[in-house]
Amino acid sequence: MAGVAAMTASALVALTAVTGFAADKPVFGLVMSFSGWFAPVDADTIAGAKLAVSEINAAGGVLGQPIEVVEFDNKSEPPLGADGAVWFTQPHADKVGRITSGGYITEVALPAGGVPLGIAAGSDRNLWVTVVRAPVIYRVTPKGDITPFPMPAKSMATFITAGPDGNLWFTEPNGKVGRITTSGDVTEFVFSNPYDEDK
Repeated sequence: MAGVAAMTASALVALTAVTGFAADKPVFGLVMSFSGWFAPVDADTIAGAKLAVSEINAAGGVLGQPIEVVEFDNKSEPPLGADGAVWFTQPHADKVGRITSGGYITEVALPAGGVPLGIAAGSDRNLWVTVVRAPVIYRVTPKGDITPFPMPAKSMATFITAGPDGNLWFTEPNGKVGRITTSGDVTEFVFSNPYDEDK
């Protein structure tokens, strides 16, 4: 739990800075599975996020203002493509898959060794996929066409989600969050960890 709280605290500081809320009241959007089959998995992250907010607010908040947590329940719903199918990653097979409402499954192979992890539907009606063993993010069309978009060296995108600005936002385990536009332009935001035990 302490590790989750520390990582979440860093994300809170970064997100309030890069999303422009710092000038007003800092707001942290917690988009998680509060219900549904994935809720038990997200429970620790939710608890860690709330603990981190509590600790940051107790220390004076962000720029002297307390962080407000806004919760959104994604109800454990997986990404839906523009084709109406559910899309998912297959990390051990280096593939992404789609399943229709009728149960028909098709797969799209990605370059070997990348280990796909995160997937999200973009505002461009395509799927965006992160891989954890290569500095690249893939765009996959509903027809299965793949376009790689390189990231800076030593970068590694993990989880990804569509933002209200029409871009995709992703996390990195190296003290960064990133944004990729639907044209493939990548911007990374570096932040320090106020809970770094080495300091």
